[in-house]
Amino acid sequence: MWYFVWYPLAQSGRQNAEKELRRLNHLQHDFGAQTKLSRITAGVISRYRDKRLAQGKAPATVVRDLALLRNLLNKAHQEWEVLTTVPHFKMPRVNNARDRFLTLDEEKALLEVSPPHLRNFIIFALDTGARKSEALNLKWQDVDLDRVPRPIVRFMNTKNRHHRGVPLPNRLSKLLKRLKKDCPEGEPYVFLRAIKRHDKFIPVGDIRTSFENAREKAHLTDFRIHDLRHTYASRLAMAGVPLLNIGRLLGHKDMKMTMRYAHLSPEALDDVVAVLD
Repeated sequence: MWYFVWYPLAQSGRQNAEKELRRLNHLQHDFGAQTKLSRITAGVISRYRDKRLAQGKAPATVVRDLALLRNLLNKAHQEWEVLTTVPHFKMPRVNNARDRFLTLDEEKALLEVSPPHLRNFIIFALDTGARKSEALNLKWQDVDLDRVPRPIVRFMNTKNRHHRGVPLPNRLSKLLKRLKKDCPEGEPYVFLRAIKRHDKFIPVGDIRTSFENAREKAHLTDFRIHDLRHTYASRLAMAGVPLLNIGRLLGHKDMKMTMRYAHLSPEALDDVVAVLD
């Protein structure tokens, strides 16, 4: 069997680990649990890739599936020594650039129809640029509400595995202080939701369904959870914040990622070209 149940799942939080396991199960189903590693050739993988794309799967989704498969094959070759070579195959081309961000009126409409746990998450994402997993896996040990001149959150388990600290605007500082005050003693996670029938709070597992419901009620189109992060960056750019600082706040390893927001702050170049007057 090429499917290894002991494959080390993502270490960046419980949600990523669950996604990784679901992806492994999909791969096992699509390739067959009894398929020998030597039978998974470049041609087989290419046909699988093309089939998934033809079914309407997003290129980014197919890339993540193939990246996991490549990781398994590399381990089989380098560590387990059950493969003599690793098949080479092309990844689908992905364009992640998006211009969609919330206007202030759209933000107001979305917050008004969101349940409390989702409203807290949305405000946090809008005011920190955090990815969904970074927010929902945040623990109080990584929140410093007493820091001067302003509180800060530190994201320790990030997508690119680089820690980063993000100072907080006043709205979010007030929200987190209230959440900390209401947090049950000993609870490590910041974002909780109430279970009324049992009169208790549990960590927020996922907000996809509640977000989609709120988005529909707010009549928002073409807006995804990750676009909350784009909104944070776009607002900074439109306020004239240098792109280098935006990249640091977002945790970008490559400035190419940050340059997608350059068109939102053309005023920043006015003083530069003034030397030609």
